[in-house]
Amino acid sequence: MWHAKQRVIANLYGDWEKSFELLPCYINSLKESNPGTVVHIVNKETDSPNVKQFDSVFWAFGPSIKGFPHCSPLITLDGTRLYG
Repeated sequence: MWHAKQRVIANLYGDWEKSFELLPCYINSLKESNPGTVVHIVNKETDSPNVKQFDSVFWAFGPSIKGFPHCSPLITLDGTRLYG
């Protein structure tokens, strides 16, 4: 069942390895089309120095970074009770 599920996921969304290989190209496209974009990729350490294991990626678009100082300060509270 697990193998069948993996095949269905691969058919719907593509192969994980191929998607990971496309990530640097996608990141470069983001940077080229949005000047000032900041990208941070985190890889986990493995036993082999030649192998990288992807953990996460963060990016902030350059126009958003540039416009952030012009935003009005805003404080939001949800339904959580405040004590103290």
